[in-house]
Amino acid sequence: MNTLDEYLQQSHSLRQHWIQSMGMEAAIRTLGTEAGVAWLEAHIESPCGRAWGSLLAMLNPPWHHLDRWIRMSKLHCLAAIDAILCFSDPHDVRGCITTPEGADEKVINDAVDYALAHHLNPRLENAAKGIRKAWPRGGRKRRPIVVPPALLDAAGFVLGGDPELVKAWRDSMANAKKVPRKAWGIWDSLLDFAQRSQIVWAIDHRESSKEIVAVLRALKGSSNLTIDWEKFSSYEAETEAALRTLGREIAKAGRILVCLDRGGDDYPLAILSKEEVTQLATLIDSFQDRSMRVVSFS
Repeated sequence: MNTLDEYLQQSHSLRQHWIQSMGMEAAIRTLGTEAGVAWLEAHIESPCGRAWGSLLAMLNPPWHHLDRWIRMSKLHCLAAIDAILCFSDPHDVRGCITTPEGADEKVINDAVDYALAHHLNPRLENAAKGIRKAWPRGGRKRRPIVVPPALLDAAGFVLGGDPELVKAWRDSMANAKKVPRKAWGIWDSLLDFAQRSQIVWAIDHRESSKEIVAVLRALKGSSNLTIDWEKFSSYEAETEAALRTLGREIAKAGRILVCLDRGGDDYPLAILSKEEVTQLATLIDSFQDRSMRVVSFS
């Protein structure tokens, strides 16, 4: 895969094209949150199209980065506000409204106030309306939600046994515009939350090997795997065939590549231990719902 420095050697017009392309998205995602934010921060340029904010949001940056960008410069402010708008959009890739880590309604509204006071323009005004609709100053109404015990146990396996993440997931459902009531809806919300935490990532059913490799390398479950990822970046095969090839390689390293199926045409991917996969599959199979499955690619 080309390095980011190689992208920088191209002309301005080509860079603007690449910043919106899958190649750049894969490269940024591979860097991870901290390095990815640092790269975008150093190389943002005018005109600042919405792709910059989308890439920033894709990295799921904690609030201190977004707040810092808003107060750094006009270009960084525009990108950060666009990123916050992505978090506030229930139709974004996350599938729901998501509060950036470390943020609440007050700090978000205070930051929007700062942006409007220092860089007022129609683009910011329109973004502010969308953001404040998602996070009104008085806060969103919290609604009760009942999670079946089997799904609560499943969440523990998907979220790496982290009780704080499980609590944050339940809070995100209680504060959502549309609270899931059925088991499949709760399962879907869990996968969306896990994607925001880079534990799960959904790929298209016709994804390139280059993007699949970039996604797998960025997942938390792959952090300690010793795999020659570059060898598979140019592998030419249908998506499922590529996943099975990579799944066998991951199995050799002692982990399991799985699709946490939610009945769609995408592949929500995770890398878990063999024990986690076995117990998770048992829990999900107990619902006897064809739209909820754990499919192994080992």
